[in-house]
Amino acid sequence: MKAPKNASAAQALQQVKPASELLKQAAGRSITLDKSYPSWKQFVNDAFAEHVEPHIGEATYMIENHIQTYFKRLSSKAPMEREWKLLYHFVTQFCTMQQTLRMIQLHKSETQTIRVFYALAVDLAEELHETVQPLSRQARPFAFDPFVFSIKEDVAKLLDGGEGLEYEKIDLYREIWSYLFSNSSWRKEELERINKELPEKYMGTTERTSYTLAAIHLSLWKTMINKRLSFCLN
Repeated sequence: MKAPKNASAAQALQQVKPASELLKQAAGRSITLDKSYPSWKQFVNDAFAEHVEPHIGEATYMIENHIQTYFKRLSSKAPMEREWKLLYHFVTQFCTMQQTLRMIQLHKSETQTIRVFYALAVDLAEELHETVQPLSRQARPFAFDPFVFSIKEDVAKLLDGGEGLEYEKIDLYREIWSYLFSNSSWRKEELERINKELPEKYMGTTERTSYTLAAIHLSLWKTMINKRLSFCLN
């Protein structure tokens, strides 16, 4: 039986996207992000939900392709100003790592999915580690301060959970607190928070180990500062 003459036209119509979807895509391309941590974080979460999450369970190479599309989406919204680009890169990579850790936790029984996101988490941790020091050294406008303050709460979450990436998470935590969070009052408050919560963590758990290492790191910093003050006074 021959195909109807209008078969090609019907196929073409099927490929035409609804007006609502086209409007949504156009709005996504034209959106301008506010220079704020909540705005950038929400953008990352929305892009991840759109480009990555719906494809969980697909073949590995397909998930990886969708992840690449996701990163291209993030890059398309990078600020034009040079001083903001590195901060944007750090924030979007950090928020992506948060989403990646969430995927590992949600899909821990799916070997194929776990393999993809474990590899992604390790790569993100390494890239973030390499970004922290350059970011801390560059001249930072006063507008950066709210970013650094806002991200502090999410950085604290690196000590929580048992996704199996304890080394990468605690190493990144220490790197951020060593170079990016240089405010002495913040470090004091963080050490107090950790010492307060540490007794509540069960012995032998990854969280207990992470909190202990964080406390040691911040305590060493505090000791070093006290020695410097003592030397100056003498």
